[in-house]
Amino acid sequence: MGKNKDAGNTASNANVSARAHTHDRRNGNSKLGPSDRSLPATNPGLTSLDIHIPQLPPFWKPIQLRRTSSPTPPSHSTSANSSLKPFSVGEVLDAIHRYLQQPITGKEYKTLPEALQKVIARAYWQRHDAVLSAGRTEEAERIKKSGIRRVDALAGYTQFVAFVPAPAAAANGSAGAGEVWQVILSAPAPASPVAHAHADGPVHRSS
Repeated sequence: MGKNKDAGNTASNANVSARAHTHDRRNGNSKLGPSDRSLPATNPGLTSLDIHIPQLPPFWKPIQLRRTSSPTPPSHSTSANSSLKPFSVGEVLDAIHRYLQQPITGKEYKTLPEALQKVIARAYWQRHDAVLSAGRTEEAERIKKSGIRRVDALAGYTQFVAFVPAPAAAANGSAGAGEVWQVILSAPAPASPVAHAHADGPVHRSS
C-alpha cells in the first residue's frame, strides 16, 4: 500500500505509517525489508490492538491483535507489560491484508444495503479487469473464482495514508479490550478506464 503524506506527527507515532512511506518512495513494487517489518508498529510499543478501517461496514468486527506470549522480553518495549514483545510493522500489515482478503459470502452480501452491494460489485469487477487488462489472465481467473472480498467494500480506497490512534467515538464503540487504532486510506490516482462490460453481478460464495 502506498502513502501520500506524512502522518507520523501524532502523540503516538506509528512506525507502520513511517515505514510504508519510506518503502513506497523507494519502490512501490518491492517488499519491506526484514529490518522494517520487525520494528514495533507503534511508539510506545503495544501488545493489544483493535484496528478499525472506517470505510468498512461497522458490523464487521475490528482486527484484533493480542500478544499472549513472547519468547524473549524485548529491550525496546515501553508497553505496560514489558515481558511481551510489541506487535511489529510486519504483523500489523499482514493482519490488515488477511482481514481484507476474507471472502464476503452470499448470505452477507444479501444483508448489505443495495447501494453498498453496487459499490462492492463495481470494485470487484474493476479489480478483475485491471489485472486482465495487464495481461495477467491466470490471476484474473483466480479473482473470478475466489469471488468478492472485504477489500471490495473499500470502494477503491486502497492507498495507505496512515495508522493512527482512533477517534474517541470509534474507541468507545470497540468491543475489544485492546488499544484502538485505525487505518486511514485514500483512493489512488485514477487509472485509464478499462473497457469491459459485465451483465452479471459479483461472484460470491454461497454460504
